[in-house]
Amino acid sequence: MNNIIFINTKFKNIEEYIMGEVIQIAALKNNKLQLLFYTKNHIHLIDRNGNYLNNFPVKLPSQASAPLYLADYENNKAYRILIPCNNKTIYNYNDEGEFVNGWKNPKINSVTTRQIMYFNINNMDHITVVDTNGIVYAFNRHGEKRLSLETKIKNRHTNHNTRYKDSKTH
Repeated sequence: MNNIIFINTKFKNIEEYIMGEVIQIAALKNNKLQLLFYTKNHIHLIDRNGNYLNNFPVKLPSQASAPLYLADYENNKAYRILIPCNNKTIYNYNDEGEFVNGWKNPKINSVTTRQIMYFNINNMDHITVVDTNGIVYAFNRHGEKRLSLETKIKNRHTNHNTRYKDSKTH
C-alpha cells in the first residue's frame, strides 16, 4: 500500500510502500492529529489535509531495517522518532524532522528487524534493541550505552512489512 486517501480533501500518493503502522500524533500541538509513518527510505509526517509538515518527508541516511518507534518520554508531546537502519545505526529525530541534538547515533553489531522498545525503570530510561544475532542493547536518551547483557535472546527473524502491536506511543 502506498496511498492515503483523505476524506473530503485529497488523495496523497506516497512513492514507496508504507511500512508498519500509521500513527496519529499531535506534532503541531493544536488539538489536531497528524499521520506519522515510514517507508524504506523516508519518515513521513502529514497533516489532516494531506500536506507534509515542514522538513518532511525526512530522507533516512540508510534504509530502515525495523519499524520506527515514537517516544513521548514525559507525556508532553515532545516527540522523538527513533528508527533503526540497515547501516546498523539507530537514528533519532524530533517531530520537526531534525536530528535530536545530543543523540549519539549508536551503532549495533548486526542489523535489527525488531522494533525498538522503551522502558523506564527507577527513573532511568532504557531504549532497547535486539539485533539479528540476539544481542540486546540498552541506551539512555542520549544514545549512550546504558548496560551490557551477556545473554543472547533467541531471535525470530521478523519481517517489518507487517503490522506491529508495539508501535504505539509510549
